[in-house]
Amino acid sequence: MEEYRTIDSADGCVAWFSKLRKYMAGNKISLLVSRHAEEREGWSRIPTNTPLCPILHHNSSIVRKNHRFWTGGYLDPIWIYEKYLALSTREYPDHVATPNTRLFPGCPFCNTAAGNPCAHGSGRNGPSTGAAFVSYLQSASAVERIDTYGMTFELQEKYGYDFHIDFLAPIVRQCCTKCVFHGAQLKREELFKNVKTNVHAAHSAAVARRDSLRGKLAASAKDQSRGYNMDGDD
Repeated sequence: MEEYRTIDSADGCVAWFSKLRKYMAGNKISLLVSRHAEEREGWSRIPTNTPLCPILHHNSSIVRKNHRFWTGGYLDPIWIYEKYLALSTREYPDHVATPNTRLFPGCPFCNTAAGNPCAHGSGRNGPSTGAAFVSYLQSASAVERIDTYGMTFELQEKYGYDFHIDFLAPIVRQCCTKCVFHGAQLKREELFKNVKTNVHAAHSAAVARRDSLRGKLAASAKDQSRGYNMDGDD
């Protein structure tokens, strides 16, 4: 695709995000950005000396999510707050960021929009990985331009899903003055259809596992009952 040829020939740094759905071995990559620094299947295609920028709520995320450390090394983390993790105080230590930590500090949209939409704590999962990274680049004086490809925002603005805060409100488009958005973005209806399909598939798989487990338990109980009867007969 033309977009990938443009990316591969770019003069500046090229960052890819953790799921790497479209990354192919040989594509240009200067930096890998990953939530919790969690290793994914596609990472096997990445040059092992590629540095990783972790998006973390706490340093323990790296240990919890990985069985080994990334050989390319780690940059200083970008800290985020995730409400649903904060509720699991027994499993997760205190966040480094707070509910009031904000994306794009100083952005007029964040200051004027109702409900403090740029605060990490205003959504269940805090900011998306992409928004957290773009916000960091926006505040870096050495960065003059940010070209984004394949990033989808505002899925939840229309449908009301409480996932990432930058899906609930058009934060990145309103606040990233350095951004140039490329590529045909999926329509929200298409994104919603994909999410709905995935949710249904996950639900169906869970139901199948539940029914299978029930069947096994019933069979086991029946076998045990037969065994007890035999023992009693003896």
